[in-house]
Amino acid sequence: MTREKWYQNDYRRYLCDIHIADWDESFLSQFSAEEYFQNLKKAHVSSTVLYYQSHAGLCYFPTKVAKMHRAFEGKEDEMRRLTDLCRQNGISVVGYYSLIFNTWAHDHYPQWRMLMKDGHSKRDRAADGSTVDFETAGGSRYGLCCPNNREYIDFVCAQIDEMLDYFEPDGLFFDMLYWSHPCYCDSCRARWKRETGSDEIPASQDFSDPAWRFYCEKRNAWMGEFAQSVTNYIKERAPHLTVEHNVSAAAKERYFGTGSGVNLASEFCGGDLAGGLLEESVACKLFREITVHQPFEYMFPKCEPDLYRHTLVKTDEHLEAAVFLAAAHHGAATVIDAIDPIGTHDPRSFDSIGRVFSKLADYEPYLCGEPVADIGVVYGLESKGKGRNGNHFTNHSATVSLIKNMIEAGIAVDVIAKCRDLSNYRMIFAAGLWETEKDLCNALEEYVQKGGVLMLSGAENTAFVEKITGCKILEYSPYKIAYLAPEEAYETLFMDFNKKYPLQLSARVPLVEAREDVRVLARLAFPYTVPSESKFASIHSDPPGPVTAYPAVLECVYGKGRVIYSVAPLENEDYVVYQSIVRNFIDRYVDLDHLKIATDAPLNVETVTWRDGETLYICNALLLNPKEKAHIPAFEVRVRSEKAPKEVTLLPEEDAVSFSFDGVYLRFSTRETRIFDMYRVDF
Repeated sequence: MTREKWYQNDYRRYLCDIHIADWDESFLSQFSAEEYFQNLKKAHVSSTVLYYQSHAGLCYFPTKVAKMHRAFEGKEDEMRRLTDLCRQNGISVVGYYSLIFNTWAHDHYPQWRMLMKDGHSKRDRAADGSTVDFETAGGSRYGLCCPNNREYIDFVCAQIDEMLDYFEPDGLFFDMLYWSHPCYCDSCRARWKRETGSDEIPASQDFSDPAWRFYCEKRNAWMGEFAQSVTNYIKERAPHLTVEHNVSAAAKERYFGTGSGVNLASEFCGGDLAGGLLEESVACKLFREITVHQPFEYMFPKCEPDLYRHTLVKTDEHLEAAVFLAAAHHGAATVIDAIDPIGTHDPRSFDSIGRVFSKLADYEPYLCGEPVADIGVVYGLESKGKGRNGNHFTNHSATVSLIKNMIEAGIAVDVIAKCRDLSNYRMIFAAGLWETEKDLCNALEEYVQKGGVLMLSGAENTAFVEKITGCKILEYSPYKIAYLAPEEAYETLFMDFNKKYPLQLSARVPLVEAREDVRVLARLAFPYTVPSESKFASIHSDPPGPVTAYPAVLECVYGKGRVIYSVAPLENEDYVVYQSIVRNFIDRYVDLDHLKIATDAPLNVETVTWRDGETLYICNALLLNPKEKAHIPAFEVRVRSEKAPKEVTLLPEEDAVSFSFDGVYLRFSTRETRIFDMYRVDF
């Protein structure tokens, strides 16, 4: 019988940042393993990440190859004691180690540094007084080491040996696996030369430049190989340990060079984000989609809005909303705290976490099944950064906007980020996919061939657009905006915009030559003048000029299915009219009256549904605005079913809920509640 891994039924997790310097003798002087452990018990955590090292590069155990934090001199075993206390009392322990971000190593081994084009590191250059934010890994605080440097890799392996000789954790968590900037160190230059034959690493940072995009593809691969090498090293020595690499950068819009390789080197997917509950909803869908094993892990700060505000903490309601939104997606919630410089914690935080986690524990037995969704949206892990021609939309931004639209409309939506069976989706949206997404595009092509409906937009992957539509991309327009002018028969579809008053598209769009057998739903119009001209038609704006013959939106048959191609993603815009048009398209090709799951929930309530055999679990989670009252009014849930339901039950109370069934739809009303509710439907 296979032994269960610690994480498989573990949903209440805690991490405390201990990125503390040691230039002041008071720093971490009051760190207490016993006090820390008692706080964890009070918080009802089932697992915790304990720091064995930090971004500062200082270790919390005896080390021969680096430097131990001086507060641990004379009490070297304090972190080991904390590890043992937790494990002996049923709390799983994951050891923390910061890769790449290591200020001590950066300062002591200049040859390991990640360098910019000018030959300086961010930390080195900051000596001139310049500052940059954390996301670009700058300022004088963060020292970065290059994962292509063999000596640095050997150093990391030596540290892993030291940790595993000293501690007995259940797993290891590795942080910061991303490229904060292009690296031009000797190791990167040598690897680039060896693998490409080229003497110079591209420096344009222009995603329209094929050379730059190729370099980005190589960096993705390099980071994935680095993560896998760390995992392999640990597994050879301690196969029973779990290994997790932080993949939060994969869920961000900017390019960080964290592609699928880093995730595949992890036993399960997880990462920390601090952008709010919509961002959490998107990330949870992505993490659940790509994780190697379930459950995935969503990490968020207890501070509001992030750890930069050390003493400003989330309210109990906001903390609860974040924890239960992760649970609604069947993810483990990790609350990130930050230790006081002297080594203490605010005990009130553990009281708050404990109140929320004690509620979550009651729902854990019901976190099972597979997600049910009508609409799929494609998230390209490799489709990062701005697209060609400087368009502001990206695959990420279009995905986030569509998910927001679907949540507000009460339509079940899920993320697609890997090649798999897509036949359960009634309609799929895919915007701005790059040519590197070969597997995803193959899956989409198969989906349409078998009868699926795909709404495709943008032309980053010109070859795929041309193949699946049969049309030809000629060039990009010189205008920064364009107008979508519906054909008369489709004006209602486009919310009554027409050729005289077309819909604005904020993008440089491709000019398409369509086949004769495609159906053109709308054509392009452009302003009277291009932006570089000083003459104008209207001084404040660029109103539309005559309608051209170029298609803006077209529909074609591919295999047994249908493709709707738009030159720019309508789903990217957050304005009501664009959202309504997107829903009109869903209604045209799917029929909103025939969805598997639908609700008339408030705009800030997301319904996530799971099927486990003959049973459905329906989760309603509040995307709480911190300034609003935590309240979900009663609303109707509709479930399409060919089979009559036996009962509907409110969980975890197991209270019976009245319902109706007309032979097509099961209908029931939820109760009024605060943050979260879960219902079980048995057939």
